Amino acid sequence: MADTHPTSRTAGAPFFVDGGHEERGTAMPTARRPSVRLIKIAASAHAVFLFAAVIELARLSPPWYGTAFAATGIVLFAVCFVRIVWRNMERLHQNVTPVAFAAMVGTAAALQVVLERTWLLTASYYVVTLLVVAQPPRRWAPGVAAVLVAGTAAGVLRLGNDLGDAVATMLPVLGYAVILAFGYWFTRMGAELRRARIDLARGAVSAERTRIARDLHDVLGQRLTEIVLKAELASRLVGRDPERAAAEMSSVGRAARAALDEMRSTVSGYRDVTLAGEIATAGEIAKAAGIALSVHVPPALPGGAAGRTLAWAVREGLTNVLRHAEAGSCVITVTGSDPVVVTVTDDGPARRGGRARGEVAFGTGLAGLAERVTAAGGRLSASAGESRFTLRAEVPARAPDDSPSGTPPGSGRDDASSGSPAGSGRGAAEARDDASSGTQSGRGAGEPE
Repeated sequence: MADTHPTSRTAGAPFFVDGGHEERGTAMPTARRPSVRLIKIAASAHAVFLFAAVIELARLSPPWYGTAFAATGIVLFAVCFVRIVWRNMERLHQNVTPVAFAAMVGTAAALQVVLERTWLLTASYYVVTLLVVAQPPRRWAPGVAAVLVAGTAAGVLRLGNDLGDAVATMLPVLGYAVILAFGYWFTRMGAELRRARIDLARGAVSAERTRIARDLHDVLGQRLTEIVLKAELASRLVGRDPERAAAEMSSVGRAARAALDEMRSTVSGYRDVTLAGEIATAGEIAKAAGIALSVHVPPALPGGAAGRTLAWAVREGLTNVLRHAEAGSCVITVTGSDPVVVTVTDDGPARRGGRARGEVAFGTGLAGLAERVTAAGGRLSASAGESRFTLRAEVPARAPDDSPSGTPPGSGRDDASSGSPAGSGRGAAEARDDASSGTQSGRGAGEPE
């Protein structure tokens, strides 16, 4: 019988895969799996086993009308079997041919009047098979039970067996049904495992995209801000102090190369930053921006995952000061041994006339930093007062290391060594004469990223 349904999303699925749940993309590549039409042909070929009923009919030699009735019934049974296979193979367990299935069961029962034990077992195997193929799993147990009860009753009433023999006759049918059910569940489990692998792969890709987006924001945000500040400062110094303007442009080149190296490192998966290096860089950038920076740090700064996480906090804190705070002064403080606490405080609110007290909603940059701090087992908070804005990151000294191992090219930045943490605030007044507080484009947005 012609197949009138287009190939569905379960095309090429194994014989007992749940077509209602198999998703596109989870199937095995087409080259490694037979086509749906080939599966239909192979399944329909099982109708040849009905020849056993023909042999039994010839052996019994009923009257001509009984023979005609039985022969017609066997043909009808075969037609129903093939139709159910072809219509249900692409949409397994959805009972798309209820009339054909009912006709097949009715024919099997009617033929039992003429035929005997061979037909009883043959029809039972066929009905159980199509029960698993066409009916949803919730109907399997009652369906198989009905077949077993009907077969046992036929053995007692039609074949004249005692109850024990009738039950023993149907035991192979029960074993066959159990095998089919296990086959289905094992195949279903394999399909779910394939889907799980795909979901995990998609999750890994999504996580990597999120990491790259976060790192590019953190890395390029500060570097590009530094480049803009130094370029504007150099343009102001060209007429007054050409030598210093040239030095600032050289610093712009170094910062651009460092940004390129860090971008490459980010894409490669390396994020090796140090707290000391970020504090030194903060001194260089603050000087160029005309911000008086004070640094209070212990003699030994933490390293490892804790140091990297706190380094990102310093970087993001200073980036927000440069972009949004309109600050004239900034204080970076490192305290504690376990946990280690970094605070970045600026006077931006006071210079803008004050703002409401309370917690600050996280934007893109702070949200990414919060992810880093949380992954390290720490806490991040940002609060604003009338005169100060404070970013506080607290991380355990032995934070879990979620960063890939390795050192990125250019991790020892040229400009990181040019500033001293302790003295990074020196020269701020001189820099303020050269670079006004309004040179940073985009300042005054009012809220940190």
